Amino acid sequence: MPISLGADDIGGAQWPLPLEVTTPALSSHVPPLRRRFNQWLGGDHVDADLVDDLTLAVSEALENCCDHAFVAELVVGTMTLTARAVDTRLIVDVADDGLWQIPGTGPTGRGRGRAPPRPPFPRRGE
Repeated sequence: MPISLGADDIGGAQWPLPLEVTTPALSSHVPPLRRRFNQWLGGDHVDADLVDDLTLAVSEALENCCDHAFVAELVVGTMTLTARAVDTRLIVDVADDGLWQIPGTGPTGRGRGRAPPRPPFPRRGE
């Protein structure tokens, strides 16, 4: 049964304090995590268009945790969203404790996907 998470249930850090939230890797947890990340970025310190782009990228990464990391598992793992501001940079990580799935031999209608398009913001180390 999905757990309903509200903003108060998933961490109260506000910019510029680091955000770190760990939840079960269930797709029902992605919308509240997306809202929480968007709230954390809120304010006038990040351009609104960039907030939208970052929120979309984080949401896609969280969905990938739910869709791919635990497909063959009998238990639900966890996914963790962390974000922090360092000087003029923003560092965002989405991680899970699942395993890379070995491709099946038959058609599934789903694959491992393609590499994501280059984001509109620099990646760490670039």
